[in-house]
Amino acid sequence: MSSNEIATPIVWTPRFIVLVAALLASGLSVASILIQLSLNGVLSTEAVFLFYTALALGSSLLLTFKVQNLWERVGGILACIWTLLMGLHFVIPIVSQLDTHTSLVAHLDIATQCAFLGAATCFSVSSTPLRLWDNCFFCLLPLVGVAIVGLNMLFTPTNLPAGSFNEGIIVTALLCLGVIIWWLRPANWRVQPDVTFLAGTIPMLQLLFTGSGYQANDIAFFITLVLLLFFSLLNLRLLQGEDRLFNRGFKTAVREGSE
Repeated sequence: MSSNEIATPIVWTPRFIVLVAALLASGLSVASILIQLSLNGVLSTEAVFLFYTALALGSSLLLTFKVQNLWERVGGILACIWTLLMGLHFVIPIVSQLDTHTSLVAHLDIATQCAFLGAATCFSVSSTPLRLWDNCFFCLLPLVGVAIVGLNMLFTPTNLPAGSFNEGIIVTALLCLGVIIWWLRPANWRVQPDVTFLAGTIPMLQLLFTGSGYQANDIAFFITLVLLLFFSLLNLRLLQGEDRLFNRGFKTAVREGSE
């Protein structure tokens, strides 16, 4: 498959548009119902979270085993790790009495965002050509991360415990890098604008609404379900794009062979 084929935008088919719209509408509707059941004590919040985590994990496994592109396969593996680590966030309150602000949970949060950042990088690279600007972009990312950490340490109040404070800053920097990788790379918007918007929205939602914990309040509860749903839709969109590219490349090879 040539770089020209890879750089060609993937057009949504009407059938896939209907599928994504149906999944999004039904997913949000079910999330609203489950939240009401949880608030009324019918279901535990952890059970609701684990249900949506299972959906995200299933789509990640499907992507991992179905794609042909090596970058996307590695990204799928990291996506599976991300969903498993997210599941641990929801299992820990069930099996232990750990406070959500303990060092163990903070380290788990760092590992979770590292997995997402790795998956985001692989997915971003898989469908776009790497030119000079892109190479410079990825070389500068570590410096940007260090700058984000430094600015947070400089302007954030210092009356917090040093350990958890630094861990929170690292999580913020990783989420910011996740947004930067998708939304500040022009090749992403040119080749896969829908994937770019969806993938960049996931860390942005976490930055805005779930910084204090996935179960901190009703809004964080709902946003966590939304980002797990978005992650599932992202995996399906990447899988659809891979299938169309693979089929198009196969048909081109057959046509050239017949000639």
